[in-house]
Amino acid sequence: MQRLNAILPILFFWFASRAQDFPSIDSTVNNLMTKAGVTGLCMGIVRNGEVAYVKAYGYKNRPAGLLNDTATCFAAQSLSKALFAYLVMQLMDKGLIDLDKPLYSCLPKPLPEYDNYKDLASDDRWKLLTARMCLDHTTGFPNWRQLNPLRNGKLEIFYDLGKRHAYSGEGIDLLQMVIETITGRSLEDLVRENIFQPFGMSRSSYLWQPEFVDDFALGHNAHGDTLHRRYQTSANAAGSLETTIADFSRFIDRETSWLGVVLLVQPQGRAGLFQ
Repeated sequence: MQRLNAILPILFFWFASRAQDFPSIDSTVNNLMTKAGVTGLCMGIVRNGEVAYVKAYGYKNRPAGLLNDTATCFAAQSLSKALFAYLVMQLMDKGLIDLDKPLYSCLPKPLPEYDNYKDLASDDRWKLLTARMCLDHTTGFPNWRQLNPLRNGKLEIFYDLGKRHAYSGEGIDLLQMVIETITGRSLEDLVRENIFQPFGMSRSSYLWQPEFVDDFALGHNAHGDTLHRRYQTSANAAGSLETTIADFSRFIDRETSWLGVVLLVQPQGRAGLFQ
């Protein structure tokens, strides 16, 4: 069993909705960490549309005695999808993508002619795939083709498109490819221009950056030993985000009100998002 560091850029409504003092929050978090055997985590509280509290707990490298801080970079894994979805909505506002337009119509050649999607050649349903299906996980794809339940390692559609939720990083990957094709720009460039820079997220990237070396978290196993750390060299919308709790709290603060209503997307974007 692995004991991993965690980044928790979560809206803690239980804390935020009561006039609790922060020392009591610290006590609760420390007690929970002890009970769960968590080596380190970071927490952000957004209250009334503002970042009210950001705190780091535990170790980023326990054998070395190095503690987390609010500038410690974590591998945010699937939290990467939240920023990517926000980017897609911004591009929709700019008229660069239609959530319900078949994705193949945005590409210069049929989807199965791309090497990564040749497995779909015998299933014409690829012509029905849309950005909305990718974002709400109704593409019918497995999470990853390596997890295909038939154990053949192929990318296949298992459910009627748009009808059944099945969490899928493959769908996010597909939409990333389409977005990069439409814009002629890389994911990293698009997110840096539209999210990282305007939101003040100076220690965030979908690629490993040299400046992260001075302050980053490692995972730990059940014995407290550190685990191997992957240094991302290709941007992946589904899971390669490196970020800090301070940066991600800024994103949550800027992106949402306490009800989770998107603030920095235009009205037509909000309507499209919640349709």
